[in-house]
Amino acid sequence: MLTDKQQNILASVLVISVLWVCSGLLIAFVVHVVTPEFFIFALAFTTAYRFLIDMVKASIDIWRA
Repeated sequence: MLTDKQQNILASVLVISVLWVCSGLLIAFVVHVVTPEFFIFALAFTTAYRFLIDMVKASIDIWRA
């Protein structure tokens, strides 16, 4: 079972992760509207956000163990 502090940290990380992904998708959409040929770059940017999120989740799992 998680302590209250661990639950708060996990909830904060999840909220930040969702905001990062949403902002990455928004940036991808704006770049696609402005210059469609750079859409692949925007997708790579979003993928980098997701990788960062996975790294944060992994560090939480390590901290929890």
